[in-house]
Amino acid sequence: MNYNKVSPLIKSTPEKILKAASKCWGVTEKEILERGRTQPQTFARQVGMYLTYKLTNLSTTNVGKFYSNRDHATVLWAVKRVMEAMEEDPTINRAIIEIEKHLTKNGKN
Repeated sequence: MNYNKVSPLIKSTPEKILKAASKCWGVTEKEILERGRTQPQTFARQVGMYLTYKLTNLSTTNVGKFYSNRDHATVLWAVKRVMEAMEEDPTINRAIIEIEKHLTKNGKN
């Protein structure tokens, strides 16, 4: 599993990533940050963690802190889970790529 991040020149913020994941998966930002475990809520949170880890300079520990004090291992699991989902489902892959493009477009957010 390759956990490479994008160039440090291309960044976003956890807040913007949270908003984008919320909008794409149809759950509120509050629901993503809560401890709930419904499927849409959980996957939106995992996508947020994946993108936050990938598009920021935050460590897994700090990504976890942003997402309601979750453990760094939870962030690593989310990254792995999203990468697998992207490989298995072209629709998920396209959605996440579109979010990423939107967040990194021309270096502006």
